[in-house]
Amino acid sequence: MARRVRQSREESSRAPRVGEAPAPALYLLDRDAARQIDRRASQEFGIPTIVLMENAAVHVAETALEELEGVRDPLLLIVCGPGNNGGDGLAVARHLSNAGVDTRIVVLGDAEDLRGDAAVQLNACRKMKLRILYTGENGVIAIDGVLTDADGKARKPQVVVDALFGTGLSRPVEGVGAELIAAMNELGRRGAHVLSVDVPSGLDANSGAALGAVVRADTTVTFVGLKPGLLSFDAQGFVGDVVVADIGAPRSLVEEVGTPVAESEPEPEPEHAPLKRGRSEDPRPRERSGPRPRSARRRDE
Repeated sequence: MARRVRQSREESSRAPRVGEAPAPALYLLDRDAARQIDRRASQEFGIPTIVLMENAAVHVAETALEELEGVRDPLLLIVCGPGNNGGDGLAVARHLSNAGVDTRIVVLGDAEDLRGDAAVQLNACRKMKLRILYTGENGVIAIDGVLTDADGKARKPQVVVDALFGTGLSRPVEGVGAELIAAMNELGRRGAHVLSVDVPSGLDANSGAALGAVVRADTTVTFVGLKPGLLSFDAQGFVGDVVVADIGAPRSLVEEVGTPVAESEPEPEPEHAPLKRGRSEDPRPRERSGPRPRSARRRDE
């Protein structure tokens, strides 16, 4: 597994200790920049895209395992789309299964809908005999089926991994996809920790706008750099805790296509006016810094 180094905003503001390398800068990557990194890492640097997918999956799996720490007989559900985001999720399923977690998979559509790296990951999961159900036209019935044991007992997952739609989504989510998002949100309301891969499904990665139904994540593990939509004010009810994972994309390429993010200083505690007439809040207006995730941290290899 990758070296688990996570950096919070507070940690990033301190000077490096003697002998310690400073943390690399964070970068903003919009939809086009993220696509460029995948394509150019392969074409110009000879890094197969499936290698980046594997590295991404390791970080997501590690984050999921943190949430399952101390849980007896854990159950995890992964909901995968037919694209590369779903391929990430299928790779996550392999790693978690190898870690001893009962991992169940739901795939939007049918097996034949997956292509490229996602199809490779699906084939590996099938050969590992992981439990996979396809929605076809049946929608959330697949989720009910995959969470029901052979004895007919329905089980509740402790963690739900959202690998349905990634940064490429640019149109409203409808039909079975919207049903799957609603089902994941319902599992979240019932106590499951919802972990989104790259961006919460249904969220526009560039603007942060809701494209119809949107997953309400407790944690978002995003790859290479922050997506602009994760920082938008409107997205803050969906993104949860944000982890930025280094997946091995060449640093020179990230610096070329990305936009550096200025690290924010911790916000000072607000000064409160004396209590008056039962009011406990300072009535004076306060300046607001730009919207940002509830917490942003970096996970480096």
